[in-house]
Amino acid sequence: MSQRRAGIGRIAAAAVKSVSALAVGACLAVGVGTGVAHAATPPDPLKHWSVAHIEATSIANAEQASSLTLNGTFKQSGQTYTTKIGIKKGHGCTATTVGNKLGTEKIIVVGKTVYLYLDKKFWTNAAGSAGAAIYAKIDGRYLKVSASLASALAQVCGVQQDLTASSKKVTVTRGKVSTLDGVRVLELKNSDGTDVYVTDSSKPEIFEITAPKGSKDGAGTLRVNVGASFTLAAPPARDVVSGAKYGF
Repeated sequence: MSQRRAGIGRIAAAAVKSVSALAVGACLAVGVGTGVAHAATPPDPLKHWSVAHIEATSIANAEQASSLTLNGTFKQSGQTYTTKIGIKKGHGCTATTVGNKLGTEKIIVVGKTVYLYLDKKFWTNAAGSAGAAIYAKIDGRYLKVSASLASALAQVCGVQQDLTASSKKVTVTRGKVSTLDGVRVLELKNSDGTDVYVTDSSKPEIFEITAPKGSKDGAGTLRVNVGASFTLAAPPARDVVSGAKYGF
């Protein structure tokens, strides 16, 4: 069937693109996960569900969840990026992205306050010796981001909403029931090459998303854990400086 599929294949890139634009003008595309599918045995509780209903339900369950985590690795333009994202709906989120060549960025959002950490490698790649000098002044601390930029960086907390964002028109078909890391899943095959695995249960949840080589936002795998718990807290005051003087 054809439908306007939600932009779930783009969620990792959306989570970190704001920092890249501000700091280096680079495009960080990130994603997650590992796991090889193995044949599983029916019966399939989703056997009589339409593909559209399975997809819509799994997306809605992720969007409405009080918390979720996303973890994985993507490759793009010869670089490898890993990311860990945790979201508590209505409270905030955390995101850590590591590029093998670019460096590390961390975002913590608590309420409307945003904290940003960029490591020495990131600053040096962004601005050479001047960037290294800035890092030395910051001394490894977080930047408390100004209100004018906070809303842009806080987009990392909008991943749940991005799950329902409209994307290009693709054809979605039912794949096989299998297991991934011991979890029974149903594959939803997309004509753009993306595979979405949802838990094969009466309450399907997005479990994993894989993007093929050549994908716009990078090739990789995104592991989604709906309802996962994680710690969300602002960094200690001693580890925070104002980002205003550094353009943040």
